[in-house]
Amino acid sequence: MSRSAPRPSALSPVNLALLGVLLAVSLFGGLSLVWIQQQIGETASRIESQERELRDLERRNQYLAARIAEEHRPDVLLRRAGTTLKIPSTRQVVRVEREYAGDGTYTVRMIPFEQEGSVALRR
Repeated sequence: MSRSAPRPSALSPVNLALLGVLLAVSLFGGLSLVWIQQQIGETASRIESQERELRDLERRNQYLAARIAEEHRPDVLLRRAGTTLKIPSTRQVVRVEREYAGDGTYTVRMIPFEQEGSVALRR
């Protein structure tokens, strides 16, 4: 009688170990996919919230820019100053000259106006 070598069974310990590793990797990959999708959803929600906040801030910035422009109008400035606003004398007005030095510094000089007509007045 000839005896043949025993055939390995399909459920050998090596095959079971490989099957277990395959199942673990699949499970880990599936959980990772769910986690990534959750992170994407949270990030999209944060971006939407920040975009809404940015739109609100831009709207407020436009409102404040309009208010500042309104307050800088000459008629508003004159009304706010009342009767205390006077034309400056030539002693109060200086010319500022700035000279660039070679070492990267600036020299600033304030020179008083000598002539009465050199100050431009708007009447």
